[in-house]
Amino acid sequence: MIEIHVEMPDGTVWSVPANIVADDAAKFYSERNGGTFEQERQVTLDDDDELLDWASNNMDWSDVEKHAHCILSVEPDVDYRDGWINGNKTVKRSKPCQNLDT
Repeated sequence: MIEIHVEMPDGTVWSVPANIVADDAAKFYSERNGGTFEQERQVTLDDDDELLDWASNNMDWSDVEKHAHCILSVEPDVDYRDGWINGNKTVKRSKPCQNLDT
């Protein structure tokens, strides 16, 4: 699973599934460039810089809010729209557990 973690101005950290951002980018690029949705989606998922750039410059907090989960909380009185656009973002990649019995 790939997630984007964003630190908001109030110190909270939110996790957003990267596929939400990649799907938005893929919709735009597949219509514009004629590539397939899946190809464009994978290109975005494979490139952390592209993923973060698309998230910051082409999406708004309202686009991802319903998919976001707070992973570090503090007092919530903050402009999450500004946080999504300007917050410190990182991409986190986790690998599924492997069966150790084989």
